[in-house]
Amino acid sequence: CQEGHLHTMMMVDARASLQPGPTAYKMKMVWCAVSASSCLAARKSDPMLRTSALALALFSFAEGHTADLMVAVGGSGSIHPTVTSAINAALPNDRIIVAPGTYNESITITKSVEIVSNSQTQRYTINGTLNFYPATAGTTATVMGLALNGNVGDNAGGAASNSTLRLIDCRIQQLFSLSNAVRYVLMADSIFNGVSMERGDVIGCWFQGGPNGSVASITGVYSYPETSRFIGNSIVTDPANLSPPLQMHARNPFRIENNFIVLANTVSAVHVTDYSGTPTTQASHLLNNTIMRSGGTAWKLINVVETDPLQVDVRNNFTVAPLAPTSVSAGTGLIQAFNVHSANTTHVNNNTGAPIAGSPAINAGDPEVIYTDLDLTRNDAGCYGGSYSRD
Repeated sequence: CQEGHLHTMMMVDARASLQPGPTAYKMKMVWCAVSASSCLAARKSDPMLRTSALALALFSFAEGHTADLMVAVGGSGSIHPTVTSAINAALPNDRIIVAPGTYNESITITKSVEIVSNSQTQRYTINGTLNFYPATAGTTATVMGLALNGNVGDNAGGAASNSTLRLIDCRIQQLFSLSNAVRYVLMADSIFNGVSMERGDVIGCWFQGGPNGSVASITGVYSYPETSRFIGNSIVTDPANLSPPLQMHARNPFRIENNFIVLANTVSAVHVTDYSGTPTTQASHLLNNTIMRSGGTAWKLINVVETDPLQVDVRNNFTVAPLAPTSVSAGTGLIQAFNVHSANTTHVNNNTGAPIAGSPAINAGDPEVIYTDLDLTRNDAGCYGGSYSRD
């Protein structure tokens, strides 16, 4: 599995004709397992690809901006020489357009701005850290096309509550959040040493796990009872790392769907930690994931250590490993249905997670219409099935 990008497009859900009510819409997620530069070049040469790749960002995040500020290495006059100087000069909702090049600085974002590359084929590089320190509540910042040779972090206080940082099509080393006031949206990013946050969504990202700790940890915030989503991502773990790649918290609901996860000897793919208070009463979901594991020791698909009842729907997952995963801790309110296992690695494309012809995952998921594949056939177990199919 190599660095890739997620193409998305809005689609009319053909299943709407099978159900009463208004026409439904859905996101089609198309995984492109190619290098970042090749993927971006394809977007430039093919307008349809470019449109589909940005559709989700535009549909979900479109906001007006008041002015454009330009940045280029060695810039002068109206062109800023650093990203920091442009941020300092920007007013809320301004857009900062950065020319590809290397900027030896750390940047701190305190206001609602959008920072983007002026090239569809190249990222701009920052040798430093990205700090999100929102000065006022409700601050929303978006960063696109950044290659960061450093980490992302925050220290927002209560005065900056309910702020959001969006990282789209970026390449970062690590994200470590200290604040429950900040919500992160990561989309089509390449991440090399993991993510730890309290709130947010991770969609269509590529992870290369390090030797220690979980690849992604979303702890949840009781004062913000929102669902965290981890959808359409690819994870390759370090063989020396025995920690579960995904760690969630019982105090908030989560949706883990259509991810392709490659493990070595980790004891579980998903770990749900205990919460000293009352856990969420909303159901969480582990749907249509493909997990490949090379180790021959006992393991669990999901390990729930919460002692109070916790509803988790584990459905339509496809595991490929020498041993099938064992059941999770008893008494968690777990629902397990239509999960498929194979010990044969030829039943799945080892680079993408797609089922190979003849795979037991094909048409083996839940036959209920709500799980139907995009082609209106029965759900394929694994990451190529259901509403967020990767094909």
